[in-house]
Amino acid sequence: QTLFESVQWQVNPGQRVGLIGPNGAGKSTLIKIISGMIEPDHGQVNTIKGLKLGYLPQEVAELGSNTIRDEASKGLASLWMIRDEVEALANQLAHYGDQVNTSAYEETLAQYGVAQARFEQEGGFEAESKVEQVLCGLGFPVERLDHPCDTLSGGWQMRVVLARLLLQAPDLLLLDEPTNHLDLESVGWLKHFLNSFEGSLILISHDRWFLDRIATHILAFEGDSHVEWFEGNYEAYEEDRKRRLGHDADQPHRIRYKPISR
Repeated sequence: QTLFESVQWQVNPGQRVGLIGPNGAGKSTLIKIISGMIEPDHGQVNTIKGLKLGYLPQEVAELGSNTIRDEASKGLASLWMIRDEVEALANQLAHYGDQVNTSAYEETLAQYGVAQARFEQEGGFEAESKVEQVLCGLGFPVERLDHPCDTLSGGWQMRVVLARLLLQAPDLLLLDEPTNHLDLESVGWLKHFLNSFEGSLILISHDRWFLDRIATHILAFEGDSHVEWFEGNYEAYEEDRKRRLGHDADQPHRIRYKPISR
């Protein structure tokens, strides 16, 4: 079954794209192709070298017995590696004792200074409070952060996975219905977080309020077998769609596709 064909699309740095359309049109499949989870039958996905990509599916596997805090903290894995390096070098320095006037000590001291500067530059001293900030923003009380993940319902486990992903700060963030398991307060917090997110975003959502306040561009799988690329938020796209429905003139920026059989 062909979902879409002859699609050529580019996401530029800083764009927040709302991916919309009817169920079964291929939205989730498209971002799975972008994430590398699915290989397209034809064509290819090109990304810049070293692109850091984060993907939140609609459903995730159950989490283990790690605490909520520890599981979310995995999003800062590269930062914790620097912290471990700083601690290892500090231990080496301590082992020198009184032998501090040696070239080996001076070299280790220099390495320690560089590692500590990297840790500070990348926000290492604020990392633990940032983990708490993101988890609390997604609705977790501080007193629950040291509870094991496997005591949570599926919806709350999804919030932990979302927190871990946001803490990773990827270059391209792919979110498939991220508000499904969030209350209104958490949705509002996520809106503010994504509006300050410095990377690019592709967002699938049926929440029109959320889309309208996040998206800078819309990629719409519309009902008459085409994909519409629109620069603007969801409200502006809807106004443009209503205008286009008033006449039959073909739009040059439409991308043909075949909807999946239902």
